[in-house]
Amino acid sequence: MLTDEQIATLRQIDDSVAYDDMDKAAELVIEGYVEKDGDLFQLTPKGEKYLLDNGVGPAA
Repeated sequence: MLTDEQIATLRQIDDSVAYDDMDKAAELVIEGYVEKDGDLFQLTPKGEKYLLDNGVGPAA
């Protein structure tokens, strides 16, 4: 189960073109929710599915 902070990070990565906070994304990368794409991060299919399955919409 992801923490509220991790879910918020997933939402930020999903909505951002330039999310690059390695400290917040590191555990999500290890767990397979996020992947590094060059200098930036993006959601993996697992991360996208988590947000959809848990009814988490885009960050405001």
